[in-house]
Amino acid sequence: MRFAAALAVSLAIGAMAPAFAQDTPDAAVAGTKQFDMKVLADGFEGPWEITWGPDGWLWLTERVGGKITRVNPADGSKQVAIDIAEVSAPGGQDGLLGLALDPGLLQGTGNDYVYAAYSYVDKDLPKHDWVADPFSPYANLFVKIVRLTYNEADGTLGDPVELIAGMPGQNDHNSGRL
Repeated sequence: MRFAAALAVSLAIGAMAPAFAQDTPDAAVAGTKQFDMKVLADGFEGPWEITWGPDGWLWLTERVGGKITRVNPADGSKQVAIDIAEVSAPGGQDGLLGLALDPGLLQGTGNDYVYAAYSYVDKDLPKHDWVADPFSPYANLFVKIVRLTYNEADGTLGDPVELIAGMPGQNDHNSGRL
């Protein structure tokens, strides 16, 4: 009983403690590691997924631009590995989204693969019945996952293989995280 009463008092006191906004870098506690902020690279069209590659570069998807781009963290130089022309991004949560690097990428296993998820238009598939306007850009919006092969010699991705296609897309919350 005493423990329960002490716990209740502790929680009540903790709840009354003032809540502080997150400190700015200038207000960091003395003795902690200080960080310098700098722009490494810019000019991306809706950067979405960012991950470290086994080559030491940052790999990212450009949601609106439909590109998978690699960024050298040493100097900020950019290399477009692929521009996927069929990517469609008419809304705010669609386009080229998810990116996953195969664990065998650049490990000499022959699995130099990169996986991507994106929305695209397919007029050969039936229109979505939830879209009231048949001319809406979402009436034929679908999501797919592809496997791309990485060519280390020129730093490009190619040879897309559709793993899953025709998943219904929407104007919101298309998921796409890999």
